Amino acid sequence: MNVLILSCNTGGGHNAAARAVMEALRRRGHTCKMVDYLALASDFVSKEVCGAYVSIVNHAPSMFNLIYKAGALVSSPHRRSPIYYINRTYVRFLRREFAAAHYDAVVVSHIFAAQALTELRRRGELNIPFLCIATDYTCSPFWEEVDCDRLTIPHPDLAQEFMDHGVEPRRLLPCGIPVSGACNTLISHTEARQQLGLPADRPLVLLLGGSMGHGSQKDLIDALLARKRFSPHIAVVCGSNEKAKASLEKHYSKRPDDVTILGFEKRVPLLMRAASVTFTKPGGLSSTEAAVVNTPLIFTNAIPGCETHNQEFFLARGMAYAPDSVWAQSKAARLLCTSAENLEAMLTAQRAHVPQNAADVICDELEALRAR
Repeated sequence: MNVLILSCNTGGGHNAAARAVMEALRRRGHTCKMVDYLALASDFVSKEVCGAYVSIVNHAPSMFNLIYKAGALVSSPHRRSPIYYINRTYVRFLRREFAAAHYDAVVVSHIFAAQALTELRRRGELNIPFLCIATDYTCSPFWEEVDCDRLTIPHPDLAQEFMDHGVEPRRLLPCGIPVSGACNTLISHTEARQQLGLPADRPLVLLLGGSMGHGSQKDLIDALLARKRFSPHIAVVCGSNEKAKASLEKHYSKRPDDVTILGFEKRVPLLMRAASVTFTKPGGLSSTEAAVVNTPLIFTNAIPGCETHNQEFFLARGMAYAPDSVWAQSKAARLLCTSAENLEAMLTAQRAHVPQNAADVICDELEALRAR
C-alpha cells in the first residue's frame, strides 16, 4: 500500500502518533508519505496557526481551557461545528494532494484533517480506507462529525464516552495510542544509562518539558535536590525551549554531578528506560510512551482540557501520581525510588491498561480495510 498520513504541528503528540504508524507500515514494506495538514495551504499558515497554539498553551492556559470548553458546548452529532466549516475550505488542497499521487489509504492523527477528509468523502471524492487516531484519553470535541472507517481510541473503557458523544460503535477500534518502536526496546536501566553517559549508581529522575518545553522546572529541581535521604541525578529535557535550557544551564553550572540539562531530544524512550522516575505533563502521547516503556510516572503542569482528562484516566487506574506542589512531587519521587511495593503497583497497572502494539493493530486494520 501507499499510505498518506496527515498530522498537524500543534504540539508533538499528533506527529509522534503519525510517525509511529509510518514506522510500523514501513516495517511491513508499505510506502508512506507524512504531511503537515496545515502546510497543504502554505508553510505560513502552518507556522501562524501552530505558533498561536503554542503561545496560548504557554502563556494563557486558562484561555485554552475556555476554547476547549466552548468546543465541547458546540460539539454535536446533530449539526456541524464552525471548525468543520473552516476545515472544509481545505478540500481544494486535499484534491491537489490526491491528484499528485495515488494513495491506497489515509491515516489522520488530528481532528482538523479528519474534518476536511470527511467533507471530501461526503462529496463522493474519497473512496479509500480512512482511519483516524484519537490521541487523548477522552472524546475531544468534534469526533462525532467525522465520517471515517475507523477511529482508534486509547482504551475500551472510553468507548461509551465516544458513543455518548455520537460516534457510531462500528467506527471504534479500542487499540491504544501508537508509539515509536523504540518504546518497546528491551534494555536494562544500567545499559540505557551507559548509552546516555548518565550515572548508574544513584536514582535518575527525568524531567520532560514536552516538545515545546512547557513548565518552569527550577523549583522542582531544587525541591528534589533538597529532599533528605534522597540523592538523585536529575536529567532535564527542555524541548525546543532554548531560553529555558540556557537559563537552567547557567543556574546549575556548578552542579554537573547532580543535574544534566538537555534540549530537544530524539532519545526520549531511552531516557525513560534509564529513569528511576519520570516527570511529564499528561499529554496523550507522552503519557502513553511512559507507560509502554513502563517507567514510574509523575504528572506536572496539566494543560486544562484534554490533558486534565488524560491525568484523571491515569490516576483512576493507578498508573501515575499527580501531587499538587513541588515539595509533594519530590516526596512522591523518593517514594517510587525507595518503595518496591508502590513501584510495582504502578508498573503493573501500566502494563494492564496501556497496549504496547497499537501501531501494529492499526496496520492490521488498514490492510484488512484495503483488502475488502
